[in-house]
Amino acid sequence: MKEIILVLTLCFLSLLADGQVNTVEHARSPTELDKGHFFFALNGSTGASNSYQDFTRRWSLAPQLGYFVANQLIVGFQFSTGNNFGRLKSGVQPTTSRYEYKTNSYLPEIYSRYYLLKFRVKPFFQLSTGYNFHTGEKSPDGKRSSINSRKLAYSGAFGVNFRIGKNFGIDALYNTRFDNYTIKDDANDILKYRLGFSLFIR
Repeated sequence: MKEIILVLTLCFLSLLADGQVNTVEHARSPTELDKGHFFFALNGSTGASNSYQDFTRRWSLAPQLGYFVANQLIVGFQFSTGNNFGRLKSGVQPTTSRYEYKTNSYLPEIYSRYYLLKFRVKPFFQLSTGYNFHTGEKSPDGKRSSINSRKLAYSGAFGVNFRIGKNFGIDALYNTRFDNYTIKDDANDILKYRLGFSLFIR
């Protein structure tokens, strides 16, 4: 809940910083969100930690292709891929909550994104669904086991697009899964705060 409040606060402050855009600019609002245009985006996130017990490293990337089926509404395809790696330090014994692992995640999805405003700073929300493929291996309690799961996934995101060019913008978003399939080793699920860019093709 705190993360969602943080994103909403970011959106509100961004709109204030944008000055709500003056009346003249609003009257001739940008047309990159108009029906019939194409869309390409890439967002991702990464993280790492290094404690006295273990070292972890993870990353996730999600390219997107889409088409404006209506003004401000995109429908398209995205493919999230991620990697998660964890290694115990020398002398540390594995447990059910702390162990070594190396996994890969692949999530092809159909998505829909709607931009709430046409200003230079544009908040948006997104819904998507697809099939999550999670592979790799882990060693809880020192016993190595393989991971090979396939599950239907439902995701949602809320973010802000900052237009810095005629057809180009920077995205900041919070992404989360709605299904009950949440695994500590799935990088696509763990890395919720993401940065990226959007390209609007007329």
